[in-house]
Order: sequence, then structure tokens, then C-alpha cells
Amino acid sequence: ITKDYSGLISTTFSTLGTPSVSTSIQDPYGNNNGVGDFTNDGDRVLGPYSKYFNFLKNPWSIEFFFWVPPYDGEYHHPLCFKGSGDWYTDAFRINIIDSNIWIGFGDGSSGWAASGKGTQNLTFSAWNFYQIIADGTNVNCYLNGSLDQTLTQPTMISFSKIIVGHYRDDVGVFDYRSLKGYLSDLRISTCIRSAKVPTSRLTNDHNTIPVSY
Repeated sequence: ITKDYSGLISTTFSTLGTPSVSTSIQDPYGNNNGVGDFTNDGDRVLGPYSKYFNFLKNPWSIEFFFWVPPYDGEYHHPLCFKGSGDWYTDAFRINIIDSNIWIGFGDGSSGWAASGKGTQNLTFSAWNFYQIIADGTNVNCYLNGSLDQTLTQPTMISFSKIIVGHYRDDVGVFDYRSLKGYLSDLRISTCIRSAKVPTSRLTNDHNTIPVSY
């Protein structure tokens, strides 16, 4: 976990850990490196909890590029904030369902405190850019620069780790609901960010400079 010049907290593959790097696909900027390969069942990266992830009802943002093949009828998970058990004990989940993206905030016991499926269609076998921007009141989701859905922001329950490319932390266990694709340039920030698709690396793109702290 590192703090950059703007005071935000950034989480990247270099700090979470490095999964296999693809040589068969270029990242969103045309380079043959820096891509997380999650094409095999069970591929995932586990990241520890940080004291900076005090989301609750505070402002925060999540951004990443993803590439997935045509839908196969199952749920696939790019990201999960893992709680103490399963399903509703998870603080936060992202699912790719058909050509849409679903997000959910667990209530810690029996249901989702807030959840919804977006209305924008992703593009299969191509890079898509997804943003979740929580401002303390609402959670606004954007797919490729277009508003996908808006939820009332709940108080996020506690979680113990971040899982990239899956929702399970029992590494080595077969599960068909892993991402089954590629993910690049994941950034988790404790601030509100502008809803624009970056045109260069997230670390130096003026379009994604935070708009508030």
C-alpha cells in the first residue's frame, strides 16, 4: 500500500502481488506487460487489509480495466472485499453477469445492504473501463465513461482482505466463478475521482486526478 503525490491511497498489482503475466494480449495502452491473467479456474490475487481502507460511508473510488470473453452463463468476479464468511458477510463484491455488471454490499448476516445490476453493456473480447465512485451519499458506477447505475451508499461492514479475480480466498479450490479474463490498472483510492476513461497509465493521467479528498 503506497501513498502518492496527491495524498490518495493506491493499490496496484505491484503491491498486491503479481499473477501470471500474459504474453498473448496487450494491455489497454498497447503494451505486452502489466496485465493480470485470470483465465484459469481459481486464478486470484489476495491482498491484505490496510488501515487506510476505512470506507464506512466515506468517499472512495475503485477503477480498473478488464477484458472478458463472451458470456458463458456463469457469474464472474473481478473483485471482492472479503468478510468473515461468505455471501452477505462480504463487505463488497463485483460480478459480471451476462453483458452487465452487478455490485453488492453485504449487510453482515442475511442480505445485501445495497445491490444492483447496471444498464450499460460491456464489450466482450475487448478492454472495458469500470469505475465505482462513492461520495458519502451515493455510489455511482460508470462503464466505459457512461453512468451504469446509482445506489444509495451504505455503511460498509468490515472486511479482512481484498481478492482480485475471484470471491473466494481458499486458494487452490476449483470454482467456475473466477474472473476468466484479464484485469489491468486496478486502483483503489480514498477519495472521489472524476468519471473519465483514462488515456494513459492511471498514475500519470490528468483525467483521473481526484476532484476532492
